[in-house]
Amino acid sequence: MSDSFDEFPLGATNLTHAEAMALCQNPGDCSFDEFPQNATKLSRTDALALCTPQNASTDDFGPPSKRMKISGPSDIGTPLMTSTPIKNSGSTLQTRKSPNQYGAGRPRKESDNPFTYISPNHFPTPKELHFFTKSVRMSKENKLTRKNAAFYALDTIRIKFNALDDIKNPALLHKHVAKCIDIFIRKQIQAAKGDLETTPYWLQMQHEGFREEAGFFISHKTHSAVGGGEIINTLARQMQSNKNLGLDGSFSVAMNVFKDGARRKLVGRGVEKKKKGTRSAEKMKETILQHHFGEKRKRVLGNSHCMVKALCLGKLVSDSSNPRTSEVDRKEFKKTLHNLTRTDRTEAFQAEVQLKMAKNLLEEAQMDTNQEEHGREDLEVLAAYLEDYQITLWSLKGRDTVLTEEANYNVKGKGFIGLFHHKGHYEYVTHTKSGNPSRFCYKCSTWAGHNHTKKCKAKCWWCGFSECKPEPAIKIHCDDCNIDIPGQDCFDRHLKCATGHALPNCKKFFFCSKCMKYDRTPEYRKGSHVCGATHFCAICKAKKEKEHECSHPMPTEAGKTKKREKQEKWTIIVYDAECVVVKSGEYSGKSVLFSPKITKFSIFSDDPCRGPKHMPNMIVAHMFCNECRGKAGCPNCKEPIIFREY
Repeated sequence: MSDSFDEFPLGATNLTHAEAMALCQNPGDCSFDEFPQNATKLSRTDALALCTPQNASTDDFGPPSKRMKISGPSDIGTPLMTSTPIKNSGSTLQTRKSPNQYGAGRPRKESDNPFTYISPNHFPTPKELHFFTKSVRMSKENKLTRKNAAFYALDTIRIKFNALDDIKNPALLHKHVAKCIDIFIRKQIQAAKGDLETTPYWLQMQHEGFREEAGFFISHKTHSAVGGGEIINTLARQMQSNKNLGLDGSFSVAMNVFKDGARRKLVGRGVEKKKKGTRSAEKMKETILQHHFGEKRKRVLGNSHCMVKALCLGKLVSDSSNPRTSEVDRKEFKKTLHNLTRTDRTEAFQAEVQLKMAKNLLEEAQMDTNQEEHGREDLEVLAAYLEDYQITLWSLKGRDTVLTEEANYNVKGKGFIGLFHHKGHYEYVTHTKSGNPSRFCYKCSTWAGHNHTKKCKAKCWWCGFSECKPEPAIKIHCDDCNIDIPGQDCFDRHLKCATGHALPNCKKFFFCSKCMKYDRTPEYRKGSHVCGATHFCAICKAKKEKEHECSHPMPTEAGKTKKREKQEKWTIIVYDAECVVVKSGEYSGKSVLFSPKITKFSIFSDDPCRGPKHMPNMIVAHMFCNECRGKAGCPNCKEPIIFREY
């Protein structure tokens, strides 16, 4: 039995039915339906007995799929259909232990144990579907619509989780919601006749409490990579700093399932030398490269061995950028790469040299050097040979505008090679530009986004240099920053600038003997130190203690000027609607509120008495801006709109 009852105190005697269900790791196989749902004195022993599967088999509880970790807000991504997929950065399901609280008042308490949930690697069982039906209310039937042979879409619906008030422990609450979300995802993939390991899906969850207008997105991931546990972990991290986001509210959910999720071969050969005349196809490929990866032209040339050539060129880029490589070797690698991709050499010469280098790599990997086309299976063999290089493969499917992350190899490698496959051709890439721009950090060997240098694990906290090796046994006190530095070399470095325009760490951070806290210096933070303040309050616009009285600060002259500049240009749309009663009697249909801030979930109710049904028979709309202020003939404003129906 793979339950989670060990996380609950042994002497607990007041588990509610909902809390016991949340503790159970396999609700589809347990026997909680035999116990009254309104039970409030369920002992731990009773809960264990009810959770025991009646007909357990080893097949139902096989090894869990490999789970991935979604890190930080940059993982959330930008709107559906316009973002690059989220980068998976690990293989352990975790949540932040002590996230910073933003805003005033007492911070929210977190569970002592980190929240974990292992998703089942099978489609929902009848008992799981029954559990989902009792736990979730939906505005309408969640039915997938087939758009074409490879694409299924779920119309936007609103869902609300039931009986959350019965679960007092936050960790159990998250387990309960994670199960519901996971069952929902597996149910839709099953309806599309897909597979949990290879079928990718897109999921959008929107809540009125999200700061981002577009909501939360999972972009082109499989259930084996991202399930209910990863999604609820990401939502929980947002809830720590956003009190308006709560699980007791309703969510708008949209989902797409891609039937062509089975692993594609992605065979690449190369491109023929472009002929004289139109270059529309070549221009399109170069535009795609520049948009997604910031590369203005193709570098892999010739009509064969394009995958192996891309690996060789990417390996040169990695070796020339890796600080673990000697300075002499890095210069040599850069020179070789420049000669193979420079624009003042003929394409025939560069293609010949690249082909020679590719055949050398194939010979070292004991592969056929005369094979001109290479696909996914060949890439796996070469990735096993280049075991010290992380290899990421991207592609564009059909007319999609969103990159698909096809595969990751050698996740513990110290170097990086990026490959992009498009229409039978491979290119090497170094970073992503569209969506959430990211690149590989050769110092800590991780894929990272914006502001990674401030949090790089390879950087020494005391001196700011990545090549530093602290000596914990030695402590040298600095009178300027009041910090004990581990070692003489680290002490000397903390007085130097890590980069040309940066301050040394001695002038960046200091230790306050009064509040016993590390903080940034006034010179670095452009503000004075406040003893005891540990969190930035968004209301006070200043660093404050965890428990403090909030007060809005007085507007500054700079703030006033900024507001006035925003008010210089404006546009206003005024509209009015007149309605008539089109049918006598009472309207008994489902009530739907169109307000963006729905507090009462009447969208889910079948209220028998909603009053007379009204239909608009005239709608008037008028638009004016700061230029015309309502006068006719404005080029920016549209003419008044009048709709009548008699």
